Amino acid sequence: MRYCPFCGLVVELPAAPRIDSVAPDAFVAGTEIRSIHLAGEGFQEGMRVTVSSPSSEFSLGSEPDSVQILDASRAVVVLDDPRPAGAWSLRVANPDGGVSNSMGFRVEEPPEPPPEPPPVAPPPSRPGEPAPAPAAPPKRGLSLTSAFVVAAVLAVTVVLWSSMGKQESKPGVVPPVTSAPVAPPGQGFKPPTTPVVTPPVPPPSTPPQTLPASVSTPDIRIGDRWVLQTTDHLNPQWSNSTERLVTAVSSSGITMTSRNTRSNYTRTLTYTPEWNLVSEREPSGKGADYSPPMRYLDFPLETGRTWNAEVRKRFSDGRPERVYRLSGEVQGQERVQVRAGSFDAVRVMLRIETLENGALLSRATDVSWFAAAAKRSVKTEETSEDLQTGQQSRRSIELVEYSVSR
Repeated sequence: MRYCPFCGLVVELPAAPRIDSVAPDAFVAGTEIRSIHLAGEGFQEGMRVTVSSPSSEFSLGSEPDSVQILDASRAVVVLDDPRPAGAWSLRVANPDGGVSNSMGFRVEEPPEPPPEPPPVAPPPSRPGEPAPAPAAPPKRGLSLTSAFVVAAVLAVTVVLWSSMGKQESKPGVVPPVTSAPVAPPGQGFKPPTTPVVTPPVPPPSTPPQTLPASVSTPDIRIGDRWVLQTTDHLNPQWSNSTERLVTAVSSSGITMTSRNTRSNYTRTLTYTPEWNLVSEREPSGKGADYSPPMRYLDFPLETGRTWNAEVRKRFSDGRPERVYRLSGEVQGQERVQVRAGSFDAVRVMLRIETLENGALLSRATDVSWFAAAAKRSVKTEETSEDLQTGQQSRRSIELVEYSVSR
């Protein structure tokens, strides 16, 4: 608590978090992704971590999985390709305003590669003996004698093939070679060049075999489960794997958990029966609601079908709401291969603009493949651009395993 001389009141300040240790406390620069484990107390969901390097200071916590809260005394911070070497430090700030102490760690230079061994010098000559001549460079190509030997062998081969060629030709028999290059005297033998054959390019997609012309709303049931792998191609440290498990189903919606398979961090998601997002909640109860629901799909899925929507995302912590303007299109049917198997799927393209306080923040394009057999999209390719910073993003999401009721 602290006394406020201006208002004459005792103000209760939020308890500050504390960092007792970090592990590891030293690692090598340029080692791609490093996870730093924090031990202390007072860690809260939504806390941000400020990292100071010898050349800059940056904040983590806004991207998925960059800061993972295991419990109030343990957290994990993920760094991508830490450079440069030197003394680093970090501190944490909770959503309630509490700021921790600073804790240091070291990033060390990578070890130098071993030097190449020096060339071996010839032994010194004895007094009165001439110095040994330097070693002759290795010969390249064939010697003159070797060239004549090769030419003779080829000539005999040609005679044999020519005699075989006098026989009556048969269907399907490839005619023999009737000549072979022979090296002129004094020149090395050069074999004929084999042409490079470019393999045929496979077609971009295989037409599906079993899908009807119109795909209806899936019958989602309690216990349906999917494991999805998300790969961030530009920022690999944000890649993750999540398990989606349906826990409740009603005529108005679907409730499921979304668990990070590495950290076990679990959120709760609510969708309409048509897979349109209604709300998302963190373990602390904070989250966001979408009004109307985020219209990822529009059933029945029929080639040529299009739709448009404007969705407002309202945060429970008072942050400014965001507006999504989206347009969708069913582009056709394809057969798609993912780690969970091969599926007949409907290809859907979604274009999304994100606005905040009337300013356009980003543009994104999502292409997904909805498979009726899996009851959801089994593959998604996302590309986006932050119009404020110019930063690009590209992610892939694919189904790894699943179990659904029929």
